[in-house]
Amino acid sequence: MKNKSKFEVKIIFKKRCTACPHNCDLADNEVGLCNARKNINGKVKAINYGRLTVMSLDPVSKYIVNNGFHDAKILSIGSYGCNMRCLSCGSPSIAKATSEKAKTRLVRPDDLTEVAYSLKPKGNIGVAFTHNEPLIAYEYVRDCAKTLHKRGMKSIVMTNGFISLQALEEIMPWTDAISVTLDGFSSLNYEKQNINIERIKNFIKKSCESLYTEIEVRLPQNSNESAEEIETFARWVASIDKNIYIGIKMKNAEGIEREKIDTIRVALEKYLKNTIIKK
Repeated sequence: MKNKSKFEVKIIFKKRCTACPHNCDLADNEVGLCNARKNINGKVKAINYGRLTVMSLDPVSKYIVNNGFHDAKILSIGSYGCNMRCLSCGSPSIAKATSEKAKTRLVRPDDLTEVAYSLKPKGNIGVAFTHNEPLIAYEYVRDCAKTLHKRGMKSIVMTNGFISLQALEEIMPWTDAISVTLDGFSSLNYEKQNINIERIKNFIKKSCESLYTEIEVRLPQNSNESAEEIETFARWVASIDKNIYIGIKMKNAEGIEREKIDTIRVALEKYLKNTIIKK
């Protein structure tokens, strides 16, 4: 009697994450590129929900330039994980962290709101979601913003903008301001990450429809964008609103030639009314 070969066929069902345009297709228990969203029993969840790595009271002006709150403070928080790998990243240790390596504590939306409210005597006006990419856990931002809103407190989101419009719509009703951080003026740094900058532009356009929106451009010291590239960026922003505040943040700004800073300022101010060089 001949032995029959036995083959085991294993069908792997994947679930698509739609929090950002990467649209990761995740098998069960697989984590996405951001290290923060996971397929758990057929449902993609933010495993960094409420898992905070950073919490500090900072000047509002650190996050929003045109804030109208002189000398006010805001409670800034961060988790871990990010869906991009920017050259100018300000928090690489937590942006690239995994759930296993990140040192976190669980802070639920109601608890965060109580902490924020307790800091009102110190000038606190609300919460800034920042440090890593907060909108890869947009559910947490949405839930916190809701509870903060009920207590009369503000919610500010610092994001890279490479986020789905659906996620943006989830937070819009309770968010007071958004600042989109760009990795340079041109698409070059995004192309290196296989990221379509048009998706970020669409996010900015959508945000400007309903929310107060600022743009921060981060530049490394060896930034070499041309005046033409900067003007192209400025024309695009002006096509949305020439009054948008543009903050230019440079690493080691004091070491950058005055001529380069002047070139950036002149190119932007041809089309935009509010440009600020930040250190």
